[in-house]
Amino acid sequence: MPKYYPMMIDLEGRLALVVGGGPVAARKASLLAEYGARVVMVAREVSPEARKLAQEGEVRLEERPFEQSDLTRPFIVFAATNDRALHEEIKAECDERRIPCNIVDVPDLCGFIVPSIIRNGELMITISTDGLCPSYSKYQRRRMTECCFGQGCESQLHVVAAARNELKGLLGRGLDDEEKFRLLDCLIQEGNAADIWTTVESKQQVEWSVRRIEELATEYRQTLKVQKENSA
Repeated sequence: MPKYYPMMIDLEGRLALVVGGGPVAARKASLLAEYGARVVMVAREVSPEARKLAQEGEVRLEERPFEQSDLTRPFIVFAATNDRALHEEIKAECDERRIPCNIVDVPDLCGFIVPSIIRNGELMITISTDGLCPSYSKYQRRRMTECCFGQGCESQLHVVAAARNELKGLLGRGLDDEEKFRLLDCLIQEGNAADIWTTVESKQQVEWSVRRIEELATEYRQTLKVQKENSA
């Protein structure tokens, strides 16, 4: 079993081919479209889910058998059919053309795999079992959705991002990444304790975070100065 390197990829405006027209293929196509890909579905038989996507303009649906010429232009390829021989053909052709290919639920034919996704606005967590047991990653996704994405987590993200931007400027000069991380972690813990994320309006949250990160950075530098003087 290979070890897969986790990464995020920009699909905006890129051509994605989905071979298959069943419910599974439709779910893959819908998610690709959601992330900005131009999706083409090719299938002999088409499920109501796939046809609905086409009717709503999310994908272009071509009701016909797969042809090798379909691989001329795609940036990425997914296949979800019941035909192992077809899957092997698609994988071999994609490898030859160096096109990333995912054969759904067939890890040995995948050049990459897709993790389970938990998303709340710009905040995303992904879970993978390296293809060993995708259903288990879905189980863990449900558990983590309940415990990790509490009320206010999205606004918390934007607030901490504002503070991070301050640290990337003059405020963070002379501090290494670990020191900046500790300051941001302290900010988050204080916000949690004061229930900032759920009781204060978003504009006030940002103002608080910028003011507090400045105070924390000043306090930290003063502590470093004292430590240096004491060790002299």
